[in-house]
Amino acid sequence: MNYDLIKDKFSTWAPLFKGFIETEEFDIIIRTLKGLSKRGRTVCPFKEQTFRCFSETAYSNLKAVFFIDGPYSSVVNGKSMADGLSLSVSNTQTIPRGLHRLYRAIEQEYSSGFNVDMIDEPDLGFLARQGILLLNSALTAEQNKPGSHYDLWRPFMKYFFIEIINYYPSSLPIVFMGENAKSYTQLVAPFNNISFELDDPELFPETESWQSNRFLNKVDIIIKDNHPEFEGIKWFNEICTA
Repeated sequence: MNYDLIKDKFSTWAPLFKGFIETEEFDIIIRTLKGLSKRGRTVCPFKEQTFRCFSETAYSNLKAVFFIDGPYSSVVNGKSMADGLSLSVSNTQTIPRGLHRLYRAIEQEYSSGFNVDMIDEPDLGFLARQGILLLNSALTAEQNKPGSHYDLWRPFMKYFFIEIINYYPSSLPIVFMGENAKSYTQLVAPFNNISFELDDPELFPETESWQSNRFLNKVDIIIKDNHPEFEGIKWFNEICTA
């Protein structure tokens, strides 16, 4: 594909993806998505948000990668539940199980399990802008067919880890959530980055307790070691009582 036609979608990441954008593999992805649209099939998230994670998290500000099985494939009242950031639901606003579990893990680690002022934000853009890349293990899915594009995006994700993440100038904590996401762990250079593997909080059985293994605290430690001047990630917002 012509790099100049799509580079703006990738924001500061564009030069890093240039080598892949100009390949036949990327052409196949784009042709497939356009073909589905022409046949009247709905793809989630809608095209305006497909590459949102790269515009919300600047490459130079990258501090951690959350690589999670997704995206959501539901459309609610004409709006895509998926919004381009893993677990985030800014379009529909209703907190799904996976995001609820993430917030409960945050509450457990940073507020001893209870914080009456903590806000469960539907939009995780506030985390993305602090340097947490919220990347789904596929950037799209056909409506009501979760995981339908895992194979389609596999070449893209392989390039992301092998050619971009493994060459990042500082070590990165990378959190893999879900079986498809965890299939990429072997691509991460172990001496450059630190990987964590968790179950998918969205798909984990509702009757069982999702185990976060206090991964947020571990991620925080790595970030602070890499960025001593950084005050730390603000994992949640609170109700303003002033």
